[in-house]
Amino acid sequence: MTNGCMSTRPYFNPSRKDHGALEDKNSHVGDLGNVIVGEDGTINFKIVDKQIPFTGSNSIVERVVVVHIDPDDLGKGKL
Repeated sequence: MTNGCMSTRPYFNPSRKDHGALEDKNSHVGDLGNVIVGEDGTINFKIVDKQIPFTGSNSIVERVVVVHIDPDDLGKGKL
C-alpha cells in the first residue's frame, strides 16, 4: 500500500449501514471486528458473518482486507 489505508478504497458498505461489530444488528459488511495478537506476535482467528457475499454485485471477491495495528472501537466511541 503506497498511501496506507487510503490506497485501498472506502470501507465496503453497500447497504449504507452504521459502523459496528459483527454481532450488531446495524453493522456494515466491512465491519469484521478485532483480532487478538498473541505474545509471540501471531494471530489465529475465524470470522463467521452472514452479510459477506461471494457472488453478485456486492461480492467481496477481489476486494482488499486491511488489518489495522490499533483496535477498532466498533462504533461504540470508546475502547
